[in-house]
Amino acid sequence: MNKKTQPLAAAFFSVACLIAPLSVSAMSIKEYNTKTSDQRAQFVTDTIEKRISDAAKTNPALAKAIDDYFNITPPGKPGPKGIADFRVELDQVEEGAKTGQFDLSVVKIEDIVDDIIQTYVMPTVTKKK
Repeated sequence: MNKKTQPLAAAFFSVACLIAPLSVSAMSIKEYNTKTSDQRAQFVTDTIEKRISDAAKTNPALAKAIDDYFNITPPGKPGPKGIADFRVELDQVEEGAKTGQFDLSVVKIEDIVDDIIQTYVMPTVTKKK
């Protein structure tokens, strides 16, 4: 982890500690890494869909923003921004685990999705009001 990603990792860890107790069917990164590609993709998809569904109950604008961020591919990009951010954050946590900064049996996949929503999606919904 370099100086550029260290603040992001610290912020992620703080959010992860706050959100982790809220996860019902959580999957650790360690467990996630034992799954097949299809199983991993399905779990991430299910997690995102759950966040969209939960947000839609109280904040339809946030639900749409989450859906757009994770499911719409911007022109000229290989995939949705949310999926790219998920890969980056997952890689950062795994790199941090190599230095003892994170425990892959503790950090959950849902923590990463929730951190992305809080960091990148929620501010855009707030600005639009």
